[in-house]
Amino acid sequence: HSYGGWVTLHAAKVYGDELGGVVALDSAIFPPDYSSDFKPLSIRQRKAGAPSVEALLARFKLMPEQPVENRYLVDYIGPLSIRKEDGLYIWKDDPQRWMKTTQFVQYSTEQSKVLRHLKCRTSLMYGEKSKFFTDPRVLRHMQAECHAARPGGDQCTPIIGIPEAHHHLMFDQPLQ
Repeated sequence: HSYGGWVTLHAAKVYGDELGGVVALDSAIFPPDYSSDFKPLSIRQRKAGAPSVEALLARFKLMPEQPVENRYLVDYIGPLSIRKEDGLYIWKDDPQRWMKTTQFVQYSTEQSKVLRHLKCRTSLMYGEKSKFFTDPRVLRHMQAECHAARPGGDQCTPIIGIPEAHHHLMFDQPLQ
C-alpha cells in the first residue's frame, strides 16, 4: 500500500521471475513531468515525542488525511505505531525515509516507467477518492505505461478503482 506498493513494484521489476504476482494498493505512479502541491513527507520534521502513549495518540491521524467511519481501525493501529525512545513515546515511522530510498520516490523518471519493466503478474488498485488520483493524468499515465509494457495494457495488468474509497482503502470498506 502507498509507499510499500512502490517497493513492491520495484521488487516485481527486479525479482519478478521469482514471484507469482504482486498487488499494489493506491501507489500512484506519476508522469515524469508531473507537478503538484504534493510534497514528500521527508520535508516534515519529526515532532517532539510525548510523555505518554495517550498524549501521542491524541496527535495520531492518517496521512494523507481522510474521513474515517471505522474509528476502531484507527484506534487499533495507533498504539501499534508507537515506540519508546529516550524516555519519550514517538512514532515508529522514519520521516527521512524518502531521502534514504530515492530509487522508490514517485517523482523520479525511473519510477514513472516502472510499470514497463515488471516481471510478474501485477494488479493495481486505487481509491476513487484518493488524493493521489484526483488528477486524471495520473491514471492515464499508469494505463499508458501498462499498455506500453504489454499488448492489451490494463487487460493484462488490471487497474481497479475502488468506489467510495480514499487512499487508506482498508479503512473505508473493511468488510467488502
